[in-house]
Amino acid sequence: MFGISEIEAKQRLMGDAGTSWEIDAKGVVEDGFLVIECKERSTARLKQHEIAALAFTIKDLGAKGGVIVTSIGLQKGAKKIAEKHDFKIVYLPKESTFEQYVARCGDRIAMKISDNFSSSGGLGSLTVNSPEHK
Repeated sequence: MFGISEIEAKQRLMGDAGTSWEIDAKGVVEDGFLVIECKERSTARLKQHEIAALAFTIKDLGAKGGVIVTSIGLQKGAKKIAEKHDFKIVYLPKESTFEQYVARCGDRIAMKISDNFSSSGGLGSLTVNSPEHK
């Protein structure tokens, strides 16, 4: 996704300003890297100043762009900044695990299901069982 060939875990990187930045993950792309930030929230959407700070971090690190993984979304001003800087937004519900998730990015959906999966809401409901659980 997004041309990422490898993902490196949380790390500190030195920026052009001479300060180090801690990032949640680094997505290696053909011509550099993307900063990946994971923001789990239960009520308040990501705010404008949080996304603006990420934009500066990306610029200072010389990254090619950013990916924001969020469980709840962005406020209006934050969304404008993310769009201006061409950040990729991935919506991942907080109930997600490595074994089961449904992630949405724009008009794309990535899904991983193990054994039994059940979901309801939105446009209807979906239940998927593994072959041995018919």
